[in-house]
Amino acid sequence: MGGDVRADGHRDGDGTHSHIEASGNGCGSGHPFLTNGQGTEAARRRIRPGIHTGKERVRALGSRRHGHLRAGARGPQRSLAGHRRLARNRGRRHPRRGWRGRPGRHPRLCCHCVRPHLHTHVAVSTKVQGFDGKWRSLDGRVLHALGVAASERYNTLVEQEVRNRLGVTFVDETRGRNKRSVREIAGISRELRDSFSSRRAAIEDAYETLVQEYVAKHGRTPPKTVQLSLAQRATLETREGKSAPKSLTRQRAEWRLAAVRIIGEVAVDAIGTTVRQRRQVSAQDQNLAALSIDELADRVLHTVEDSRATWRRSHVAAEAQRIARTFANVSPGVDAQQIAEAVAQAVMARVIAVTAPTLNPVPEALQRQDGASVYRVHGTERFTSERILAIEDSLIDAAGTVAGFAVDPAIFATTVETLNAASSYPLDASQVDLARRFASGGRLLEVGIGPAGTGKTTAMRAFARAVEAGGGRVLALAPTAAASTVLAEEIKVEAETAHKLVDVHRNGSPEQQESEQYRIDSSTVLLIDEAGMASTPLLADVLELAQLHGAAIRLLGDPAQLAAVESGGALRLIEQRVGASYLDQVHRFVDVEEAAASLLLRDGASSSLDFYVTADRTRGGIRQSMLEEIYVAWAADRADHRHSIMVAGTNEEVAALNARARLDLIGQGAVGKSGALLHDGNKAGLNDVIVTRQNDRKLRSNQGKDFVANGDLWTILGDEGGDLKVKSLRHGGVLTLPAEYVAAHVELGYAATINRVQGMTVDTSHILVDPQSTSREQLYVAATRGRESNRMYAVVEETLEVDAHAPDHLRTSIIDALTAVLAREGAERSATEEIQREQDAAASLSTLLPAYEDALARVYDPDQIGRMEAVVRDVLDVGIADRVVNDEAWTHLASRLAAHEARGADVRAQLAAVVRVEDTGPDSTVDSFAKIYHHRIGAPTLATGESALPTWVTPPPVGAVGDNREVRDWLHAQADLIRDRTAALVDAAAVAPEPWSAALRPQPDDASLRWAWRRDLGNVLAFRDLNQITDAESPLGAMRTGEDAYAAAAESLERLRVVEDNTATEARRRIAELGQRLSGASDAEAKVDVAKRVRQIHDRASEPAYQKDVYSAPIRPRPKI
Repeated sequence: MGGDVRADGHRDGDGTHSHIEASGNGCGSGHPFLTNGQGTEAARRRIRPGIHTGKERVRALGSRRHGHLRAGARGPQRSLAGHRRLARNRGRRHPRRGWRGRPGRHPRLCCHCVRPHLHTHVAVSTKVQGFDGKWRSLDGRVLHALGVAASERYNTLVEQEVRNRLGVTFVDETRGRNKRSVREIAGISRELRDSFSSRRAAIEDAYETLVQEYVAKHGRTPPKTVQLSLAQRATLETREGKSAPKSLTRQRAEWRLAAVRIIGEVAVDAIGTTVRQRRQVSAQDQNLAALSIDELADRVLHTVEDSRATWRRSHVAAEAQRIARTFANVSPGVDAQQIAEAVAQAVMARVIAVTAPTLNPVPEALQRQDGASVYRVHGTERFTSERILAIEDSLIDAAGTVAGFAVDPAIFATTVETLNAASSYPLDASQVDLARRFASGGRLLEVGIGPAGTGKTTAMRAFARAVEAGGGRVLALAPTAAASTVLAEEIKVEAETAHKLVDVHRNGSPEQQESEQYRIDSSTVLLIDEAGMASTPLLADVLELAQLHGAAIRLLGDPAQLAAVESGGALRLIEQRVGASYLDQVHRFVDVEEAAASLLLRDGASSSLDFYVTADRTRGGIRQSMLEEIYVAWAADRADHRHSIMVAGTNEEVAALNARARLDLIGQGAVGKSGALLHDGNKAGLNDVIVTRQNDRKLRSNQGKDFVANGDLWTILGDEGGDLKVKSLRHGGVLTLPAEYVAAHVELGYAATINRVQGMTVDTSHILVDPQSTSREQLYVAATRGRESNRMYAVVEETLEVDAHAPDHLRTSIIDALTAVLAREGAERSATEEIQREQDAAASLSTLLPAYEDALARVYDPDQIGRMEAVVRDVLDVGIADRVVNDEAWTHLASRLAAHEARGADVRAQLAAVVRVEDTGPDSTVDSFAKIYHHRIGAPTLATGESALPTWVTPPPVGAVGDNREVRDWLHAQADLIRDRTAALVDAAAVAPEPWSAALRPQPDDASLRWAWRRDLGNVLAFRDLNQITDAESPLGAMRTGEDAYAAAAESLERLRVVEDNTATEARRRIAELGQRLSGASDAEAKVDVAKRVRQIHDRASEPAYQKDVYSAPIRPRPKI
C-alpha cells in the first residue's frame, strides 16, 4: 500500500499528545507474501530493521529540525534544544510528567481487524519538559505543515532499505481520480492487496439478512424506525474490533490461506521469485536516470509550479523525495536521500521568497538557536518563482491589450432584442452588460464574475449568439469533461476541456488541430468557464495559443467559489488589477430573502446568518446526530419527489451517507439488494443512482455523441456479470460500464462532497458544516445549490447543559460555528497577491502586537506576574486573592497594574482604593473581582507620545525594571511601529470609511475633540487589525469575553456612535416592571428574589461596558457591535 503519515491530536486526562501513523510504500498488505516457503521468516527479519531505520531517521530529523515550542495562541516559538522527550511510542503515561517510556521499535503488521497492513505508530508528546523543570507545548502547526514532507521522506527511506535488503523493484501505481500515484513492489498483485478491504459490503450483507429475518417473522417490510435499528445492528455486528492476540506464525498462515483463495496457491508460492525478477527499465526511466541534479531540480520546480502559485519548503522537499525514489530505483548504488536533499537545495536556489522580512529585526534574546525570530513559525515561509510571476504579469497585460475578435455593437444589440423577444424571461441589465463586454469589448482577455444563481448560462447564450451573428465562433472550455459537455448543450457551442485543447495543439496531428472541435483562428473566442478552477500555467498555455492564432479569451467564474488547489488565484488577480463585469441579480432561489442572504454569505458577512437562523435553516449538534438529521431530511425531500442532495466535507462522510441511503432504499424495495462493489466500498444494484469519477472517452452513448465523464450521474438498469448497464440522468443515453471501471471509478450518487456539487442545481440541499475545516467558499457553494431551500447542519461538539435556556445556547453555538467558517478564507491566492498580503501582514498589528506584548512580559520583565500576584496577596483577603489570580481576567489585571507601576504609581494603594466592602457582602453581584478591579483601576495617564498606542497596550518601559537593554530598545522600536500602523489605519478610514462606520460621528473640527475621536477610532481599528476582522458590517466581530482589548475597543466604539446607548433606559424600564412585581409578590421569598434582581439590574446599568457587555455570555439575539 502507498506510504502515508497521518497525524492526529488526542487529549488523555490532563496530558495531550499527537499520534502519528505511518505506512511505508509497497509493504502494506503485501508484506506477508514477499517470499515463499521457509524464506518468509528470513525475509521478515531483513525487512524489519529497514522499517525501523526509516522511522527512526524521520523521528530524529523531526526532533532536530522541526521540534519547536509554542507559548499561547499568538505566542513565540522556540526550538526543542534543552528539552526532554519529543517522541515516545507506547510509553507509560505519568500523571504529572507526560509521556514516558522507550521509543517503539516494533511496527504493527496488521490493522485492528487482523488484515495485513504494515504500519508504524509514534506518540509525540505535545508537552515537553525542559531541564528547568517547566513543561511547554510543542507547536503542532509545524508538525502538521511538514506532515507530507515527513511522509515522503519515510517512504523514500523504507523503499531504499527494502530494495537493498530484498532486491525488489518498486513501480508507480495509480490510486484513482485526483490522487498521486503510489509506489508498490512490482510482482505483488493489486487484486491481492485490495481484496483485504470489504467492510461496507459486509454491512450490507448483514443488513439484508436481518431484513429477511424480520419479514419472515412479521410478514411485512420493517417500518423506517425498525430499518434504522437493523442498520445500526448490522454495523455493530460486522465491526471487527481488536481481535485477541495471535502469534505472527498463525497470522501468516491465515493470510496465506486468504491469499490462496484470491489468486491461487501457485501464484502465492511464486511471489517470492516474481518480485525479484529483473524488470525492463522503461525509456522514460532511462531518460530520468541520465539527468543531472540541476535537471532533476528543473523538473521538481516545474511540477511544484503546476500545483500552486506559492509554496513552502516542505512542498519542494516532498516532490524531491518522489523524484529521488524513481531515480534511485533505476540507478543502482545511488543514495536516494542524498539525491532528494541535493535536488531540494538546487530548487530552493531558484525560488523567490514571498514571505516579507521582519520590519524590526529581533535581538538575540528573541531568537531561536538557528537565528530565526521566535515570532516566526518555522517552516511556514512561502516562495514562488520567476515563471509564475511572469505568467501573472502576462495575464494582466493581456486583460489590457486590444486584440482578437469583437462584435459590432449594433449586431450585439439586435441579437439581444431577438433573444428577449423569444423568451419569457428577458436578460437583466447585468447579464446584458456582461454579454456585451464579452462579445464587443475588444480586448485580448476579458473577465466576468458571476455569483451563484445569477444566470451565467443565460448571459453566455446571448454572448455566443452575438459572436456567431458577427461571423465569429465560440469554443467553450471547462475544467472537467462533464462540465464541458453540459456547457456545450446549454449554450449550443463546441466545448472541450482546456487541458485537451492544449494537448491537441501541442501533440495532436494537423488534422486534429484543424478539426471543427479544436481549430483556433482570428474569428475564435475561447470561453473558459469556471475559470477559477484553472491553474495559472494552464491559463498561460491557453493565452499562448490565443496569441499564436489571433484569438480572444473570455474568463468566466467566481473567485468566491471553489477553486482547485493548483488554480493559483489568477482570476481574482485580474479582477483586482484590471476590473471585470459582474452579474448582480440572483435568479435561482424561490425565496428573495435567500437570494439577498446568499450575496452577503459570499462576502463573509456575519449578518447573512440572520436569514438562515430566523428561517429555521440551521441545526447544530454532534457529528453523528447531524449526519443522521441530514439523512432524515433528505429522505423526506425525496419522498416528496424533490431533487435533493446530501453534502459533506470528506469522502468518508459521503460514503457513509450513501451507504445509509442505500440501506433504506433496499428496505423499501426501491433498489436491488445484490450488486457490484464500488470504489467507495459501497455496493450498487438495480435502480441505484451512481456517479462516475473518471473520464473515459472510449465509453460512449447517444450514437457516440456523449462519453463517460467525471461527475456524471447514472441509474443502474442491470448487472451483467459485474458490468453495469446504466442510463444517464443528464442526457438519457445508455451504455455499459466494465467491471474494472466500476470497481475503480464508480461511487453511489445520493451524497456528494462540497467540491463536487459546484455547478449543480437541485431543489434542496442538506449540508454538513464543520467549523474546524469548512471554508467560507465551501459553505457558499454548498448553500447555494438548492432552489427551494439550503439547510446547514453545524457540528457543535460541546455537550450542552440541559436547562430552560438550552435552545438559546445551542443557537448561539450554531452561530459561532458558522461565523468561524465565514472568517476562514480558503481561496488560493496568486503569487502577486500573496506578496502584497505578506507585506501587509508584516506591518499589521496581528504581527506587531503579540510579539511586543510577549517580549515585554516574558523577556524584558519576566517577573511581572509574580510581582503583581504578591501585590494582590498583600492587599486582598486570602479567599478574594485566590479568586483573582485564578480568574480568566487575571493576566489583564496584572498587566494593568504593571503599567501603573512602570510610571511610578503605588500599585498597592491603587488596588486598595478600588476594593469595596459591598463587593463581598451578601447582596454582591460581582462575578469576577479581577474584571471589576481592572475597570476601576483604569488605564494609566500617558504622555502625549505614548497616547498614540491603543489604550489597552502597555507602553514601553521608561525605567530600568528589566536588565536587557537590547530588548528595551527593540520594544521602543516596536512601539513606534504600532503607533505608526494605528495612525495609518485612522487616516485611511477617514478618507475611505467602511460600511460599519456609517453610524459613527464624523471627525470633529475642534482639535481636542479630534484627538479623542482619533484615539477612539484607533482603538476600534487596532482591534480589527489585531484580530484580522474583515466583516464590513460588524466592527468588532464576535464577542470576546475576558479580553482587555475587546473591552477597550467596545468602550471606544460606544463613544463614537451617533445614537446614545439605551442601556440605562432599558434598565429603568425593567426596574419599573420588576417593581410592580415586587409590590404584588405574595410571600417574603418571592419579594427577596425580585428585589435582588432589581439591584442586579441597577448595578449592571451603572457598571461599565467592560463588566456588563464583555463578560456576559452571549445569548441570541446578540447585540450587534
